[in-house]
Amino acid sequence: MEKKEKSRKLCQTMIDTPGVLELFKNEARCTLLYDELTHDRNPEVIERLYDKKLQKYVKATRTYPARQSLLYAYYTYYDVNEKKANACYETLKKLVDTHAIKVEALIELENVKKLKSQAEENA
Repeated sequence: MEKKEKSRKLCQTMIDTPGVLELFKNEARCTLLYDELTHDRNPEVIERLYDKKLQKYVKATRTYPARQSLLYAYYTYYDVNEKKANACYETLKKLVDTHAIKVEALIELENVKKLKSQAEENA
């Protein structure tokens, strides 16, 4: 089994396991959604994952660097909105200077730069 499939299976197991804190389940859902947005891009899977409950969680955690990466991918590959995608990119650039864990913001910024480059190549 390849890494991506192992990761997906682990996330799904966490979501399906009773007693796991909802915070961890939501983070696993975000991971699955990001993976779907940046790889397979199946609209049915994206819509199933990004339900009202996860939308509320994403909104509540929008200051997290990983959430800005997720939203960038969402607005680049699914609900195509260049203005919103660029706003996520700009927010991430600011988070590099203000986020408590600078390296986390730097990593997410690099991820978004790669996505941005790929999207521009495919345009």
